[in-house]
Amino acid sequence: MAGLSLGMKCLKCSVFVLKIICLLCALLLIGVGAYVQVKFSAYEPKLHKFVAILVLGGVILLVSFLGCFGVIRENVCTLHMYGTLLAFLLIGEVVMPVLIDSKIKQVLLEYVQRYHQAEEIAKSIDLIQQKFCCYGDEGPLDYQRYASPPDSCKSSLMIPYSKGCTEAFGQFSKSSLVIMACVSFGVCFIQLLSTIITFCLGKHIRDYEGV
Repeated sequence: MAGLSLGMKCLKCSVFVLKIICLLCALLLIGVGAYVQVKFSAYEPKLHKFVAILVLGGVILLVSFLGCFGVIRENVCTLHMYGTLLAFLLIGEVVMPVLIDSKIKQVLLEYVQRYHQAEEIAKSIDLIQQKFCCYGDEGPLDYQRYASPPDSCKSSLMIPYSKGCTEAFGQFSKSSLVIMACVSFGVCFIQLLSTIITFCLGKHIRDYEGV
């Protein structure tokens, strides 16, 4: 850092510290993703594409390493590349929960339609309906459209459940997704702050080298 102004030194230290925090958050996100994936895999692997959380954590980890390299080397190009990648990651972290929720609903509806066509699908739907005391995708009308209702969507007294499995499964997943959301929001905030400081540092380095 010899020859750099005090403000530039502070920026460089700030960015480096934020990169370390991002690395730790990425590891935490990977851990949460692994936990959620294992927890939900008992019901049906296709119903929860939470492996995306693991991928996201891995990408954040790699991008954070790139940021650390850019700070240490004081490379403007690397810092700008890091800032741009962070911006895309922020968008991905906002969109991902919506895509996961949409995928769950899509697969549940598909499985209800194919209930009598594949034994593995029938077992998965039966397990979900028994566990969550639910009926089809959105409710009793689903089986009236596509197939005769199975016994798994009825209580022990053979009374049909009224709640759809999308709603019931969503309520169950919220307990785990709250943890994931807290980690994601924390990572997003740190990344946003890091992105702003990174571009500021890149500008200062470029101006300094142009002197």
